[in-house]
Amino acid sequence: MIDLTENEVQRLMQQFRDIGCKVTFLEDTSFEIVPDTIAVQTHVFATTYFLQFTTFLGLHPKGIFGRLKMKRDAFLNEANQFTNIMKLSCEEVDFDAAWKISCSTRLATGENSRTYNNEAIRHYLTLWLMDLSAVMRIEQNFKVVAMIKNEK
Repeated sequence: MIDLTENEVQRLMQQFRDIGCKVTFLEDTSFEIVPDTIAVQTHVFATTYFLQFTTFLGLHPKGIFGRLKMKRDAFLNEANQFTNIMKLSCEEVDFDAAWKISCSTRLATGENSRTYNNEAIRHYLTLWLMDLSAVMRIEQNFKVVAMIKNEK
């Protein structure tokens, strides 16, 4: 797979800034975005074929932790049925008495391209945020917590 050049990554990061995101470079072809509309951190991995969005959620049970695995799986099943572009999976590693849930999607171009259309990025980000907000509203025996960008 051919990686994007540093200039191409910088241009892509500027496209996210232009649609109202705070952008932080991470490494190589990866960066973090925080949209103005919802302060949730999303990791973006870019290649010439696709953009991958990933956000991690903490799923905190409201009962006895060990007895809720079936309810956790039911939550993931319901969330995956509700969302349009996002897929959720459990990392199986519990942290702070919570399950780490990975939410991800890919905007695939279907071709080897070094540029992404601004409107396609804006539309896909909107769908991503709609899915994220739908997951946060699912009524279950859990408290869903997203990685929030705290401004200092």
